[in-house]
Amino acid sequence: MRVGLADLPPQPPLPDGYEAVPFAFEYDLAVLDARNDTFAGHWGSTVYEPDAWRHLVTGSKDFRPDLSFLIVEDDKVLAFVLSHHYESETAATGVREHYATWVGTRGILRGRGVASGLLGHTLRAAKDAGFDRSALNVDVDNAHRALGVYERCGYRVDDEWHVYVLS
Repeated sequence: MRVGLADLPPQPPLPDGYEAVPFAFEYDLAVLDARNDTFAGHWGSTVYEPDAWRHLVTGSKDFRPDLSFLIVEDDKVLAFVLSHHYESETAATGVREHYATWVGTRGILRGRGVASGLLGHTLRAAKDAGFDRSALNVDVDNAHRALGVYERCGYRVDDEWHVYVLS
């Protein structure tokens, strides 16, 4: 899914009582815990161990902590949007594309507009940082209705992949 940032539609606000906290490495393991919790029931998802998490996600040269935001309560991460940017892709295409690589909300906050509000906050920050568009991947059969969250923020299906499994 993609959304152009030049004409970004009005974004959903965070619900009253919630504030976007910029990612800080002191929250790294708390974000990992939230990621493992929120993706536990997703098809094909596996648990990340700390070393793999740091190598592939928060320690990646492409990770953008300045464009990653959290909802935190008592040092527990309840929701998150983690962002990446791939310079090599920008060099090849001429388009500065922000990737909302990980978007998650713990079950206790689902259905309250937290994910849409936090993603909207992230998209405004990406626009302010000079990005042209934003992309993300989603399983359209996601049990948590993630597709609707992304559509509320202006994302539209740009490409489809079909996976077939022999059982």
